[in-house]
Amino acid sequence: MKRALFLFFLSFRVFGLWDIPAALIYGLFFIVGGNFPQVFIFVMIYLVVSIQYYHGHSYIKGLDVKQIKKRKTLKSLFLENWDVVTGATLALSILFFLTLFLSSLALFVMKSFGGFVSVSAAIIYGFYIFFVFLLFPAAMGEVLAAKSFEEAFRIFFASFFLEGIKKRYLFNRNYFSLTTFWYPLAFITKMVAILLMLVSWLTFPLALFLEYWLIVYSALVFAECYNLKK
Repeated sequence: MKRALFLFFLSFRVFGLWDIPAALIYGLFFIVGGNFPQVFIFVMIYLVVSIQYYHGHSYIKGLDVKQIKKRKTLKSLFLENWDVVTGATLALSILFFLTLFLSSLALFVMKSFGGFVSVSAAIIYGFYIFFVFLLFPAAMGEVLAAKSFEEAFRIFFASFFLEGIKKRYLFNRNYFSLTTFWYPLAFITKMVAILLMLVSWLTFPLALFLEYWLIVYSALVFAECYNLKK
């Protein structure tokens, strides 16, 4: 819990002047992406992963707050590690669409068949979602430590299978403590941001700040998950 609180306050301390235009770029694509989700979903994931990779990778490398803020520019946030970010973006996109497909398939099976088949489909899908949620922070932590397109793409999926167990994420008490703190906070922050967006355009800047802060904070949490295996 101490590390979770430390990362919470650290996420505010690493904010710099370049985070303002970065947040505006994210907000612009967020608005446009809401109107054309099929076209901009890949771009949105790329932007989020770019921001997270810069902060998370810097944290894993052991850079202090001053160094993270000093090295931060739009180029370092969005372009400097485009190959690694693209690999992670592709992996996340596949996971996203795979989850949608399995969700639709499970609903189809439950509606079309009854009894044991329907219950089995619900249980299998439930285990899939549970497993993804359980190891997602660990997988993202591995991605933030990656140094190439291939490594980012491969390690993301590997973390959900043998790697997640081999690196002892499933049996790490500190990992569970950290993610147990992060998940509710991330959910509440996301819900508050959505409500602020729906209330008025006047509250949109605050909603955008919460969205951007959550991206940075999540990056530090993912990076700490990676450090826990050391």
